[in-house]
Amino acid sequence: LKSRELISMEKDKRLATDVDTGLWSEHAFELQQVCELGFPEDKAKAALIAQGFDVTDAAQMLLAQACPQCCVAASESCEEVLAAGPVDSEEVDTAMGMAEDDEAATLALVRELQMQELDEQRQHQDLLKTTFAEYDKMLDKEEAKNWNGFGDLMAMRNAREALTLDGMDKVTVFSLGHGDLDEKNFWAMIVHAQIRCIYDFRGSDWRGEVWAPATFLSVRSLRTSCKARGVRYKSIPLGGEGSNGILAHLKSEQAQHGLIELVWQAKNFGASGFLGRDEDWRKDPRLAIAEELSVAGHRVRHVTATGTSEAHISLQGRYPDWMLQEEAASKKRALARKEGTLKPVEKSRHSGYSSEA
Repeated sequence: LKSRELISMEKDKRLATDVDTGLWSEHAFELQQVCELGFPEDKAKAALIAQGFDVTDAAQMLLAQACPQCCVAASESCEEVLAAGPVDSEEVDTAMGMAEDDEAATLALVRELQMQELDEQRQHQDLLKTTFAEYDKMLDKEEAKNWNGFGDLMAMRNAREALTLDGMDKVTVFSLGHGDLDEKNFWAMIVHAQIRCIYDFRGSDWRGEVWAPATFLSVRSLRTSCKARGVRYKSIPLGGEGSNGILAHLKSEQAQHGLIELVWQAKNFGASGFLGRDEDWRKDPRLAIAEELSVAGHRVRHVTATGTSEAHISLQGRYPDWMLQEEAASKKRALARKEGTLKPVEKSRHSGYSSEA
C-alpha cells in the first residue's frame, strides 16, 4: 500500500504536468515561432516565460545571449526577422560560432595581457633577487676580510660563495724558486724582495712528501724558519705525483683555493709569494701557476736569486712540452707502480718525485 505522502507527491506531479501541457497548448504558436528561428525548445520556453510570452522580446533575449554585441541590432531588426519567416538553423549556428570565436579572441587577449603582467612581475622579482644576491656577495666579501690569515680561508662558507680568483681585487704576487741556493742566499732573496708570506706550491711524491735538495728547504724547516722571521708560511703541494701534472691540478678546488688564499694574503697582509724549485721560472711548474694568476687579472713578478724581479710574460697557452706531457707520464708511473715495475732512479728537477728508468 502506498503512503499518503507518496500519493500526494504523485498527485502534485500529475497536476504540474497537466499545467505544463495546458500552458504550452495555449502558447504553442509563440513557441513554434521562436523554435523556427533556430533556438532549442527548452531555451525557447524559458525565454517566452521570462518575457511574458512576447515572441519579439523572447527572440531578442536569446539573440543577446548568443551575441551580446548584436543586442542593439537585434532590437531593431527582430521584427523584420520574424516577418521574414523561419531562419536557417545553420545561419544561427554560424552567428553563434562567430560569437564564440569573438569571445575566445577576447579571452586570448586577456590571457596574453595577464602573461605580460606576470612576466613583468617575474622580471622585477629576478632583478630584486639579483640585486640582493650581489649585496649578499658584497657582504660575504667583507666578512671574508675578517679572516686572520691562518688555517683555511675557504673553510668559511661566505668565502666559498663569494671569492673567486678572477673576481678578487687585483694584486701583485711574487714567484720564488730556490734552485741550488744555500740557506744564507735563499733568505737574502726573501728579505730583499720584502716577502711577508710564502705559499709553498712545490709538488709532493707518491707518499705525499715534498722532496727538498737541502734540509733547510724541507717543509718542516721552512715552517719553523718563517715563524721565527715573522713570515707566514703554508704548504699546499701542487702538480705532484698522483695529480696528473700541474696543468690538471690547477683545475681542482684545492689549487684554486690555495691561489685565492695567496691573493687574499697579498691584498690584506703584505707582499706574498709562491715557492717553486728551479731558479728559472720558465723551467719550473710555477710558470703554470703564474699563468693562472695572470689570466685571472693578477700581476706576477718572478724574483731572481739577487732579489730583483721581472714581470711575468704570458705564455698565451704555449706551455713547454715537458709540462704538456706530465699527465700522460703521471698515469704511466701510477700504472708501473701498481704493477711493481717502476724503477726510481732520480728526483725530477721539475716536480720533485722519482722518475722511472
